[in-house]
Amino acid sequence: MDEKQHVMSGKGLATAYEPGEVESKWYEYWEGNDLFKANVKSEKPAFSIVIPPPNITGSLHMGHALNNTLQDVLCRYKRMKGYNVLWQPGTDHAGIAPKTWWKRIWQRGEPIVTRLVETDLSS
Repeated sequence: MDEKQHVMSGKGLATAYEPGEVESKWYEYWEGNDLFKANVKSEKPAFSIVIPPPNITGSLHMGHALNNTLQDVLCRYKRMKGYNVLWQPGTDHAGIAPKTWWKRIWQRGEPIVTRLVETDLSS
C-alpha cells in the first residue's frame, strides 16, 4: 500500500485530537519567542483585542467558542501582516451575570461577605 492509500484508509491518522502532543511544542515556541507579548516600543502599527473574562456562572456556550476563535484568527492575521499585536485578558464588559448572581444571594438573605469568602468563583 502506498502512502496515499495508507492515509486515505484512515490508518495512521489519530482518531482523536491529543492537545498535549501538539500544543506543548507550540506553547514553548510562542513563549521562547515572546509571541504572547506586545512590544510597547515597537515601530509597527498596534493592534489589540481585549478578551472578556469567563462568566461568573462558569457556564460557557458556543458563542464563547466562536468569539474566542474570531479573536484568535484576527490576532494571528494582524501579526502575519506585521502588526504589533496584543491579545489582552480584560475585565467584565457588562456585569449582568455577576449582578444577577449577587442579587440572588442578597435576596436569600445570605451575608454577602461570608458568601464571597466561601465561594469558588472559578466554577
